[in-house]
Amino acid sequence: MDFMIKSNLLLKKGIISGEVKEIEEDTLLKLKDKYFNCMSLYTRIKYFQPVKGEPGQCYERSMFLLPAINNAILVRGEQKTLALEYGEGHAGHGWVEDDEWVYDPTTLLKIKKDLYYKIMGVYDVHKYTKNEYEESEVYQQIMESSIDDYKKGGKYRYDLITMVPLLTNLSKYKTVLEYKNNVDAFLEEVDYDYDTIFEEMKEEFNKKSKENINANKKR
Repeated sequence: MDFMIKSNLLLKKGIISGEVKEIEEDTLLKLKDKYFNCMSLYTRIKYFQPVKGEPGQCYERSMFLLPAINNAILVRGEQKTLALEYGEGHAGHGWVEDDEWVYDPTTLLKIKKDLYYKIMGVYDVHKYTKNEYEESEVYQQIMESSIDDYKKGGKYRYDLITMVPLLTNLSKYKTVLEYKNNVDAFLEEVDYDYDTIFEEMKEEFNKKSKENINANKKR
């Protein structure tokens, strides 16, 4: 039997048996308090699913999904389904798994591990231990992040100057009202005003400049 036909049959059977299901909303909501580049991981994962046929950012998205899954590990591997559809050079994929389930960051499906490996035709698998992925700068930034980082005095406050225009511009093209509401709620909570933050940044720059000048005079 053709592999893709077999894969689709297994997927359909898995949906019927309950071995294939959507990742629960309660699980995704665990990402609401984690931030990366002025956006909660919940918003990134839920509202920026890749369009079929385009690169899926699965390696980055699997890292973003990781904090929501208890006792999970980060996995990288090749998949026959991707190789057949896009070519061997595009067979790589990233996902998250625990002892029982695979959590796919592209489809936002959770699939029984054994079944997932059969459906996707997984090979050349590399599993990263907690100690290994905890050393990642991106993961450390995610785990240490909070909305306070974007409020006045926060370490990422000035990132709002460049990132918020992008977020609000994206809102024009997102048809999901909840996405727009999430962005508006974020901007309100961090007390966003472009001119005010720009002035804050200028004051901080001038303050540090004076401190450097005074430090040099004392030498």
